Amino acid sequence: MLHLLTIGSFMIRYCFMTVLFFSFLTANSQAWKRERMEVGGGIGVTNFLGDLGGSSSDRGNYGPQDLNFSASRYVVQGTFRYYLRPNMTARASLSYAKLAGDDADSKNPTRKDRGLKFRAPIFEASAIYEFYFLSERTKGMYRLRGSKGLKKLKLDGYLFAGIGLFYFNPKGEAEDGKWHALQPLGTEGQTAGNGSKYSRFEGCIPMGIGFKKKIDRQLSLGLEFGVRMTTTDYIDDVSNTYYEQDKIKAANGDKGDLAAYLANPNENNGWPSVTYNQDGSVAEYQQRGDPKNNDTYMFATLSVTYKIKRKRRSMPKF
Repeated sequence: MLHLLTIGSFMIRYCFMTVLFFSFLTANSQAWKRERMEVGGGIGVTNFLGDLGGSSSDRGNYGPQDLNFSASRYVVQGTFRYYLRPNMTARASLSYAKLAGDDADSKNPTRKDRGLKFRAPIFEASAIYEFYFLSERTKGMYRLRGSKGLKKLKLDGYLFAGIGLFYFNPKGEAEDGKWHALQPLGTEGQTAGNGSKYSRFEGCIPMGIGFKKKIDRQLSLGLEFGVRMTTTDYIDDVSNTYYEQDKIKAANGDKGDLAAYLANPNENNGWPSVTYNQDGSVAEYQQRGDPKNNDTYMFATLSVTYKIKRKRRSMPKF
């Protein structure tokens, strides 16, 4: 009888320890749910691929070889991240950036002779999905005797993609050095009946790769590179063909001379815009940009994120 009581007592203790052990494991595996939210901010650099500036190629600026680092500008960003799973997050981001491009920086002689330039502020709001293909392992919340844990990795690495909405306002430099908004002037004849003005609100598809390094349980440093494919070819105000200068002047009233100059700064230097027949009718509108491909811009950012921890409400219940 005493022997049976001893065995029973042992079994009760064994079952209790087993339940306790697996309860700890379950609590530890669910610990990420108390740390699902992060807020952060960052700064970085931008670059632009479009119709202005770029490489020596006669083709459009649509590859890494067309990057012009002298056109790099800045970006500031704020983020909110929510963990859907330990290796998946949903992120909301707000960004303010500057983009720029200048034919004077191109190695293509044709673009240099065209002589167009722009700069544009960008306000972007985006919703992004992140997938972590690399995760830094940390020691467990409960340090059981004899448990050495997994080998600690150095970084968190993730891929991301999403959708965004952005506002842009391209500006051109006048002869007096002042910068003016280009969309209201219709530099490709939009104010003179050649189509309608483009919208300054457009969509984008952010995608890229990022890495994070934990400083402590709540702070992390991050480095991210992302490309924005957009739904517009007018971030630089250039897409299609030139239009008659006299009609652009007439359509813009007291800003007529300004609009005509910003449409073709080198017209007085012999740069062709419109070819006329002998009777004065238009024979051909010369190419100003390339409408076959939309503009693209890029962000490279360095960020700091803070993990919002929820307090544990109670110990595991059995």
